[in-house]
Amino acid sequence: MMALYWIKKNIAGFDGNPEQITVGGENAGGISITILLTSSLVANEYRFICKCVWNIWFASYRRLRLNDIMENYYARGNFQKVPILIETTANETTTVICQIFNGTANSVQVQAYFKILYNTTIIDEIPKIDGPISALNNPLTYLNIVFSGSWMHCGSRRIASTFFSYGLPSYLYTYNHVLTVTPSCLGATHAAELSMFFPSYLRYFLRNYTFTALDQQLSTNMMLYWANVIYNSNPNYSRNSTNWDVYHNVIDNDFFLEINSQMRNHYYNPTCSRFWGR
Repeated sequence: MMALYWIKKNIAGFDGNPEQITVGGENAGGISITILLTSSLVANEYRFICKCVWNIWFASYRRLRLNDIMENYYARGNFQKVPILIETTANETTTVICQIFNGTANSVQVQAYFKILYNTTIIDEIPKIDGPISALNNPLTYLNIVFSGSWMHCGSRRIASTFFSYGLPSYLYTYNHVLTVTPSCLGATHAAELSMFFPSYLRYFLRNYTFTALDQQLSTNMMLYWANVIYNSNPNYSRNSTNWDVYHNVIDNDFFLEINSQMRNHYYNPTCSRFWGR
């Protein structure tokens, strides 16, 4: 809250409208915004862009006084009614699992890891939704699909669905661009999109890499999307090649964001509605 007060004061100092503020967060920052939206201290005039995580871990609550869990606040509509943008990446969990397994794993190791993550009932249901682990050449890919769905994808989708049910515009997207020097195990991993918004970030983890023309174009496009969300609560701009539709429960749509971006319908429905979202 102190940060928001500071921002409002500075915006007013530059002759801006201090009641029209857009804030965003990545990972823990997304969780912070999810929590902030339920605060009675936040005025309705704020706008929010959020890379949110819905499955907030109870460890986050241990030092807080709360009357209920966060999902119930949203289920009852006790949150600030603002437009929202929700992001996830195609390979959310590879940052974790590629490091744990050093880039490769067999099916026995993956099944053992499932026992760390889930109970027996869930483990027995996984093949019914995602198919058998033997269907994929790489068991680590299978682990990423399952883990990303339970940890990030379905939670992000649930936020979009909740906002839609209250008549609020929400824009859900899945980032899938992979830089050419990215290790093959990672793909479009957690927080990979940050380099598109902050290209200088590259020098901290890819010191000798320079954006290709396609990288640069996607970076520019994403900055334009975000600028338009901030300006008018809609990411679309006059020259964007693919229209980014607002999320709708009936078609369960997300924007698959890559060089050739496209809208997808019902992509997350089998995994989320039939399993993780039950």
